[in-house]
Parts: sequence; structure tokens; C-alpha cells
Amino acid sequence: MMQHLSAYVEVGVGAHVDNAVVAWAFDLDLWGVCGQGLQETWALEALTRVAARTRGAPQQVAVVERIHGDEQAFRRDHQPVTSSERTQRL
Repeated sequence: MMQHLSAYVEVGVGAHVDNAVVAWAFDLDLWGVCGQGLQETWALEALTRVAARTRGAPQQVAVVERIHGDEQAFRRDHQPVTSSERTQRL
């Protein structure tokens, strides 16, 4: 059965080479797992392969966020929490 995988894609970053694309998964069982490539498609394919091997099932990947530029993934974390975020429940 196909499982869902949310991917966060960073474009134009310094990774295995300059100006790379990195696709991250932030699910707890895949925390810190990424796929790298010179193109978004390659990075997503690499992430999907690792996730499928880890989870033991094929993965249906969906890009939920694209970030352009190096060291931008956690930019929002440096801002104070908003009122609506404070009232949200996990």
C-alpha cells in the first residue's frame, strides 16, 4: 500500500555541491532524512527511495513547501509565536 510523504524542498543550497536541491522529510520516523540532487526531481526521487526503504512501503511524495536559498528552512522559527499558533493543538 502506498504511503504519503510530505517533502520540504530547498533550492539553490550548498549541499553535496554548490547550488544543489535538497528534499527533506520531517516525519518523526524519517527525521533528518534527505535526498539530494542537481534538480528537484532527482532530490525527490532520492528522498522517496530512502523513505520507502526505511518504511518498507512505496511512498507517494507531495511537496508541501519550497524554500529558495541557503539556510532558510528554519527562518520562521526565529520569529515570535503568533496568537493563532498559541491556540493550536497538536
